[in-house]
This record gives sequence, structure tokens and C-alpha cells, in this order.
Amino acid sequence: MKIFDRIILLDIDRTIFDSDKFVLEFDKFLTAKNPNIKLKQASDKVKNNFDFVTFLSQFELKIDDLAAEFLAFNQQDYYLGNAKQVIGKLKGEKVVCLSYGDRKIQALKLKLLNLDLPLIATDNQDKGQLIASWEQNGVYLVKFAGETVAARQLILIDDKQSNLDNLPDDCLGLHFNQNSTYKNQITDLAQIFDYL
Repeated sequence: MKIFDRIILLDIDRTIFDSDKFVLEFDKFLTAKNPNIKLKQASDKVKNNFDFVTFLSQFELKIDDLAAEFLAFNQQDYYLGNAKQVIGKLKGEKVVCLSYGDRKIQALKLKLLNLDLPLIATDNQDKGQLIASWEQNGVYLVKFAGETVAARQLILIDDKQSNLDNLPDDCLGLHFNQNSTYKNQITDLAQIFDYL
């Protein structure tokens, strides 16, 4: 098994992906199918932890059936800020998306970004704790899509400080948020290069 010096774990929602725009556009798409579906209204009530799959199931809809149609329907740019340029500059780095939420929804978001990156979709809201559980004999075993890779260090870039709080000491957490007081706060995604 190859051991990387580091793997960059990149959150999707509100880090590289414009989740608010996605909700607006998906709402338009669903409303065109059925005016009684009020996705944005439901999403606004819970904001960050909206469960698309459960919401869609109320209308007997499945993301599997909607994804291809939405991809054809929608031609928006969903990159958040300069994320596209920053990801382009990460060529040569091992980058894996680590995101909370349903795997199919997160995969759809990567397709909307036209990104072919490995994806770990988790239902564990404490990514720091999850990452700590990957440590074995001084390396981190990162599993995705039937593959396991190892790294000496993991760098997590996330918009939620709570995901960074329980990171092991030998991992680096970068909090991508304009209003943060976190020790490794970045207000522009390009600032990650100051830490690499």
C-alpha cells in the first residue's frame, strides 16, 4: 500500500460548492415538476443539516431518478468563490472529498462541479472524531470506493469549526469561514497554500 506524506480532505458544502445556489436551482427544478414541492422553504428551516433524501421521499421522489435530469436541466456554475482555481492548483496532491450527507447527493454535487475526486460521504457529524478513528500504527488509513490509501498527515479543510475540534494533533484543520476566530482560519480558499 502506498503511503502518502499527506492527503487533503476537502469538504464540499460551503467550502468548494455553493450549496445555497444548489438549493435555489433544485427548488426551481422540482417546482417545475410539482408546484407543491417547496424545497427551499423546507431547507431554510433547518439550514445546514437538510436531508434531501427524506424530503424527496415525502413526494415519492428519489435522487437516483432525478440526478441525470437535473444535470441536463441545469447549467449553473456551482463553484464557491475561487474554488475551481484552487482545486486546479492542487494537481499532484492527493485530494479526497469528505462530506457529511447522503452519498448520492454529494456525488451529484461533484458531477455539477465536473470534479472526478474520490468521495467519502459520512453520516458522522464529527469529522475530527471520524478521522481519529482512521489512525493505525502512525498512519491514517483512508477508505473510499473500495480503495484504501495511507497518509502520515491529513489536512481537513471545512467550513464548520466543529468538524475540526476533535482532529488528532498531527492533522491540520483549516477553517474556511469569513467570521472565524479558529487558530487556522482562512477567509479565501487560496490561503490553503500557506499551509502546504
